[in-house]
Amino acid sequence: IAFLTPRNTVLKVLGLGEEQRQRAVEDYVNFFEQHQNNPYYPKIHNSQRFEFEGDSYFLYETEYLINLPNDEEVLDWLETYLNAITYGSPEEAEEFLADGIPQGLTEKDVAGLSAATKEIMEHLGGYQLDLGNIENIRRRRNGHLVIIDPVSMD
Repeated sequence: IAFLTPRNTVLKVLGLGEEQRQRAVEDYVNFFEQHQNNPYYPKIHNSQRFEFEGDSYFLYETEYLINLPNDEEVLDWLETYLNAITYGSPEEAEEFLADGIPQGLTEKDVAGLSAATKEIMEHLGGYQLDLGNIENIRRRRNGHLVIIDPVSMD
């Protein structure tokens, strides 16, 4: 469950039978909290686990981020490239990069997302990563790209 707060942040609450997913989210939220200086990760304002009527919940508050613009070329390119980094070989990612990046992305965006993806793989590699899903890349209002949900339970 996600709520937009009066502070223009997003409060997310997990619980009720989602223990494995909840643990994964706690792990990546903790990772993001430990790496708040990385501009490719969301700003986490608060996080905590709590009990209510015998059930365990986890909540966290994060910055409000917007969806990427509906530019299919950019979205498809990012999805393919991040999948190549996550599940392909370094050579495959380099070959894909050598073909050029689409208009709407900068080399800095691509380099930053690449480094952030590799850091996530190193620290959260025990989970199935979901970095090639474009729904997990958002933008700040200033246009900066941010990874929001790097793991999958599928």
